[in-house]
Amino acid sequence: MEIFNNEHLHRAISMKYPAKLYTLSTRIYQGLPDIDTNCGRICIKKKKINLSTVFAGQTVGITETDDGIWLVILYAIRSRIL
Repeated sequence: MEIFNNEHLHRAISMKYPAKLYTLSTRIYQGLPDIDTNCGRICIKKKKINLSTVFAGQTVGITETDDGIWLVILYAIRSRIL
């Protein structure tokens, strides 16, 4: 990583070193709110993501990988939800 950021010029950033362009964010990371999955459904803003009652009450990680395609992670289990 040291070589990538400090010793390797990058064409995409006009032949500069990434470390020279990096600045710290002025925002403080507040984390994400806990999301309740008691019914096997996650509601974020106005989106409802139906998982399964198998996930009810479990801590899950989700990320939208494509429009309407969600990657759901429960410990070592990974499933694609359409």
